[in-house]
Amino acid sequence: MNKIPKLRPMTKRAITGCQRMLTQHTWLIKRIALMFLPIGLFAFSCEDNSLPENCLPYEGELYGISCSGIIIKVTNKDIDSYMDTGNDIVRNVLTATPSPNLPNLPLDSLVGKKLYFDYRAPKPEEKNPHPCNQDLHDTNLLVYVTKFSFTQCGHSPMK
Repeated sequence: MNKIPKLRPMTKRAITGCQRMLTQHTWLIKRIALMFLPIGLFAFSCEDNSLPENCLPYEGELYGISCSGIIIKVTNKDIDSYMDTGNDIVRNVLTATPSPNLPNLPLDSLVGKKLYFDYRAPKPEEKNPHPCNQDLHDTNLLVYVTKFSFTQCGHSPMK
């Protein structure tokens, strides 16, 4: 069997020097990475999802009609609401009580159009005082529309 020749002292020094250099560069690379890590985390963790002041936060479409108002399906956000139709559960829907901020248009003209709006909880006097007994389904979220438009930003109040 052939024996592996022993490395000469000069070769040993060269290998040791390379190892030392790699160790120093690794230390430098780690230092640089640790310096830029907080900057990178901060830059990508603060995503601004806010809208400009003149934009309406909710986008939706007419879903139906109930005794309490019109039913709107919200299409751009999860509003944690539902409607039980008896056959299935429809999610992300709300019932908008009659409001002067809603357009006085025939409902069939709203079908298929994007609606942009903002809402709040209705005051007691803003709820329908005479609920009907028809077999119409309502959502678990009753709201009062405070602003409404067919455009999300730069809207003007609809009358």
